[in-house]
Amino acid sequence: EELILYVQWKKQETQVTGNPETSADPGKNTGGGTSDQTKNEPTVKTKAANPLKIKGKTVSIKQKKIQKKKQQLDVSKLISGTKKGQGQLAFKIVSAKKGSKSYKKKFKIHSKTGKLTVKKGLKKGTYKIKVSVKAAGNDAYEASEWLSVTCKVKIR
Repeated sequence: EELILYVQWKKQETQVTGNPETSADPGKNTGGGTSDQTKNEPTVKTKAANPLKIKGKTVSIKQKKIQKKKQQLDVSKLISGTKKGQGQLAFKIVSAKKGSKSYKKKFKIHSKTGKLTVKKGLKKGTYKIKVSVKAAGNDAYEASEWLSVTCKVKIR
């Protein structure tokens, strides 16, 4: 687990008091009396590691539907978040295969919403789609690394 430190300067006010009798003019502060001074001190803020954890799912689509028009699948049907990531999620397809043959051109994923589009005319079979997900982080959490997960799309 990696820890990143950020430093933020915080103003701290201190009060200096002196002997009012040593001052020549009681209304003027020339070393005696009371004055406010500002002192800068660093405070350290740490960001925790992003808790993003994901798991792939299997989705079935009827071939009749896919022959007529493209199908869109919500990210919740493909991936389950065992631990939710903090910040905006980003998605990308690493690979899409049926056996050893690549079908990456038949699948698209929206980079921000994670909605998967399966193109029209895909043949029957099980397609393994490897998707990478990243959480951007926020004030309390740092950005996560790209996590890969394999989802299955079955055309029946």
